[in-house]
Amino acid sequence: MVKIDVLVSGFETLRKVALKIRDDYSSSIAITVYPDAYGAFRNLSRKFILKMSRLCGADIIYAGSPNWARYEKEEGKLNNTLDPIYQRHSELSDKIMNMAHIKSTLPTITNDQHPSRAELLTVFFRKFKNNHYKYAFFVGGGISSFPADISTASTEWLNCLVHASTTDIESYTQYDFSKYEKEFRDISWDPYDVKAATSE
Repeated sequence: MVKIDVLVSGFETLRKVALKIRDDYSSSIAITVYPDAYGAFRNLSRKFILKMSRLCGADIIYAGSPNWARYEKEEGKLNNTLDPIYQRHSELSDKIMNMAHIKSTLPTITNDQHPSRAELLTVFFRKFKNNHYKYAFFVGGGISSFPADISTASTEWLNCLVHASTTDIESYTQYDFSKYEKEFRDISWDPYDVKAATSE
């Protein structure tokens, strides 16, 4: 995998790297784009960055996250915070008119805190957005800060997301993190009530 900050290197660099990988490596190396200084550098809209990155050959791109998926409490209607995320994902995966040769780009969502935030996103997209699943989570801090060793943390995250992806939506029961409850409180990782949040 090659990681590119397109706001620093530029879209032309991304395109040249994509062509090099296509021609010399049969497209066997993925290009992930992380526009790190979005909002503070070059003043480009996120929609423009995502579309240009897709057109220039990005395989994976950070497409934004609701603020509460990281450090804040969810405010207002859940639908209002997740609709823009879903729209961005659609723009990265839907076919572009008269451009059938342009491949889709996989969007990622950042989640640095309690896994129930990612669980909530997964259940919401399943229930309210046509079982949307074409995205991935970027959870470096969510794993390294988890109150267990890296192997256990990774397993718990994966089990939680599999649970959120496969458990019956209408009788949904939240993934059980009760054995980490005290440790989560100590690091101020507050869980979300996924069933209550998605019952609107």
